[in-house]
Amino acid sequence: MSALSRRDFIKLGGTLGAGLLLGACSACNKQRIFTLRQGVGSNPSDPDADMLGWVFIATDGSIKVAIPSAEMGQGVYTGLAMLVAEELDADFAQVSAVAASVNPQFDNPKMRGGQLTGGSTSTMAFWTPMREVGASARSMLLQAAAKQWKTTPESLKTQPGKVVHPDGRQLTYGALASAAAKLDAPSSPKLKSAKDYRLIGKPQKRLDTPDKVRGTAVFGMDVRLPDMVYAAVEHAHALKGRIAKVEGQAAVTAMPGVLSVHVFDTWVAVIAKGWWQAQQGLKALKVTQDTTGVPTPSSADHRAKMLQALNEHGKAKRGKETKYLDVEYEVPLLEHATMSPINCTAHVHAKGCDVWAPTQAQTNSHKAAAKACGLKGDQVRIHTTYLGGGFGRRAETDFIHQAVTLAAKVKLPVQLIWSREETTRHGFYRPAVISRFQVGLNEKGDPQRWSNQMAMPNMLYQKVPAVPNMVWKLTGDVIGIDGAKEPPYAIDDLDVDTLHVELDTPLGFWRAVGHSHNGFFVESVVDELAELAGEDPAAYRRRFYDEYPRHKNVLDALTTMAQWDKKRPEGHHLGLAVHESFGSVVGEVVELSVAKDKTVTLHRIWCAIHCGQVINPDAVQAQMESGIVYGLSAATRGQITLDKGVVQQSNFHDYQVMQMSEIPPIEVHLIPSTSAPTGVGETALPPIAAAVANAIYAATGTRLRRLPFAQAGFKTWRRGGA
Repeated sequence: MSALSRRDFIKLGGTLGAGLLLGACSACNKQRIFTLRQGVGSNPSDPDADMLGWVFIATDGSIKVAIPSAEMGQGVYTGLAMLVAEELDADFAQVSAVAASVNPQFDNPKMRGGQLTGGSTSTMAFWTPMREVGASARSMLLQAAAKQWKTTPESLKTQPGKVVHPDGRQLTYGALASAAAKLDAPSSPKLKSAKDYRLIGKPQKRLDTPDKVRGTAVFGMDVRLPDMVYAAVEHAHALKGRIAKVEGQAAVTAMPGVLSVHVFDTWVAVIAKGWWQAQQGLKALKVTQDTTGVPTPSSADHRAKMLQALNEHGKAKRGKETKYLDVEYEVPLLEHATMSPINCTAHVHAKGCDVWAPTQAQTNSHKAAAKACGLKGDQVRIHTTYLGGGFGRRAETDFIHQAVTLAAKVKLPVQLIWSREETTRHGFYRPAVISRFQVGLNEKGDPQRWSNQMAMPNMLYQKVPAVPNMVWKLTGDVIGIDGAKEPPYAIDDLDVDTLHVELDTPLGFWRAVGHSHNGFFVESVVDELAELAGEDPAAYRRRFYDEYPRHKNVLDALTTMAQWDKKRPEGHHLGLAVHESFGSVVGEVVELSVAKDKTVTLHRIWCAIHCGQVINPDAVQAQMESGIVYGLSAATRGQITLDKGVVQQSNFHDYQVMQMSEIPPIEVHLIPSTSAPTGVGETALPPIAAAVANAIYAATGTRLRRLPFAQAGFKTWRRGGA
């Protein structure tokens, strides 16, 4: 079965129970999609069964929509369900969202990794397919009503949840569902024009909110199964260390509630009737670590290697420019700091393996589980729960493998929970980067030479080990360079190089990935160029945006919102940044003041985004606020440091995030558009560090070129009045 594409919805339809189930699969021809996994999930009204199609309309009129992306707070359950409901002309109050089963029909066509949530792609990927399945269902319901009334579908219309005859007669979707399921689906369903949207573009209440408010939503740590036991783990302290010896196992298994101890090459697990009992047993073990023959780098070693790579590469030769910028910017390793620690529940039983996982990567989790228990793929089921924060960390599968491995050993359902300390010290970190810029300005103040060398580890070198090193040397780091390779300000001679530096540290996709650091680098450099050219930062940017209409729209909106040219109160200063990522352009203006002791007061933040057609405005606003806060945490204090291969941070006391008392009012403006949607979930993060740094320079005359800002003494942050 091929990956889903815009044209994969060629043949839809099927009966299942008493209702209409629509599936999608380009390689299934006229077969009903549910026959792909016959006997599994055969009743969508069963909350424990997989729904094997995309939308199920029950005879009572309720509608279930399968969501292929993981709901990790970004509102995708609501947004993607809205796409189906819009074209179906459904009553949104009757719509519910369920996690899609693991099946190639639900693969993300924008990502190479099967069913995967990341890269701000969910809405982009399923914008057309989910509308098509809704339109197909509506067409079939109209056909069913026309047959019953002995008229033509064209003579009928729909209103939310029902088909209406010209004479006023009505039939609900529930009443028509069984008859509609017997019909052929249209091969090319007609989609609405933007002017006819009833739901898209208008605020909708999130479908996942009621359960979360009531406390009935199931996150990974909420899973409860009969006879379930709990596992606590301890990894070798050094990132590449091993477990040499474990002593005291007999005494630990004699402790109340403790069932067993399991020792592996790089980690130890204790299984008990309760997690606290498992954790206490773990603490009672005497674990000897071993780092013989493995790298044990410290943060100073990382920095020295990156600087060495830059120096060996050499700087670009300076031309005849009279105004020239030669600077280095730097960011550290970062952890994901998800609200819920790493966790997973697995049960290996006679009929197969079931895994309840807060995962962003269902396909890879399915593969990891099958490998861990030695079963065939069709014997393994992944049940996707709410995540408790993802940010890229839950795209990994290490915790899936651990949970299934333990479950296979004890033959009981096992809920694996890492402590916060283990979660922090054994992550997959955002790479550290040092980026050197040499930019020469012509007599007009335009960059006529833009040279940028970036020293950093190549993440794909770890993620795709099958690719020879020579290939990576030729291609460079295609992810780490995102947001730097084609800056809108480099109008002439552009040269951007990535220099691979092996840091011997597990790397992972962190929110906004390469854009997370390049937004800070490039937009800070542009502020320096504006000063070098003797121009206002906003005016300087504007003259490069003629060929970038989204940038210009965002900048114009920002300067209007913030009243950029208005005189500020005494001591208040503004900083600006505009960055494109994942197809969208986001700009931010920060107003702040700085006391003599370097206490920073954030007074207000303005944000504008151009992301094409907005689906649910409330969700976009929430994601802008979320990205800003997450980015502020990283910019102000976030860093992972190593000493002899061991992560020094352990919990929120030494890996701090921004507090509510530090966050100022945030005003968000959405640029109207009817073009296809582009990314939202990560796009607010890249500009915020630069906007703050540029504002601090305006306030103090100090350029902050290295994150976090706490390293330069800006350790105290607070919320100020507007």
